[in-house]
Amino acid sequence: SVSLAAPVVTAPVRVGDTIVVGDTAGVLHARATGMGEERWRTGGGPSGDEIFALCALGSTLVAGGWLGRLHAVHVPDGTTVHTLELPGQSLPLTPSALNTAGLAATSAGIIHQIPV
Repeated sequence: SVSLAAPVVTAPVRVGDTIVVGDTAGVLHARATGMGEERWRTGGGPSGDEIFALCALGSTLVAGGWLGRLHAVHVPDGTTVHTLELPGQSLPLTPSALNTAGLAATSAGIIHQIPV
């Protein structure tokens, strides 16, 4: 087991040999599947953008937050692919049929297709 600095409210998502979780401080944590060593983590910050939805699309992970931000991260190295602002909270995320985009539902009652 691994202890993180803030509570985790996302289900873990596996991308290759990496497990990623998001926490209530807005930090993504990537850990090796074997022994749980840290691979990388994002900065988080004072935005209060609690991460509570994750979706893997190939080697990219999309994280949805309380403030409506979607963060796309390249899992092998933790670099940001892009960040989008959506109206309302980002709720469930799922891959598109061809796994080339994510579908994000928001509390504003809109489903967005997000290319990755």
